[in-house]
Amino acid sequence: IKTWLKQYNHIRPHQALNMRPPVPETLSGSGT
Repeated sequence: IKTWLKQYNHIRPHQALNMRPPVPETLSGSGT
């Protein structure tokens, strides 16, 4: 499960974020 969570949160592109992984958006603070 940890491996899946890492992939889910860090690796997979996210459609709502213009196909970028969600974590960099969270770290940069450019989200909502």
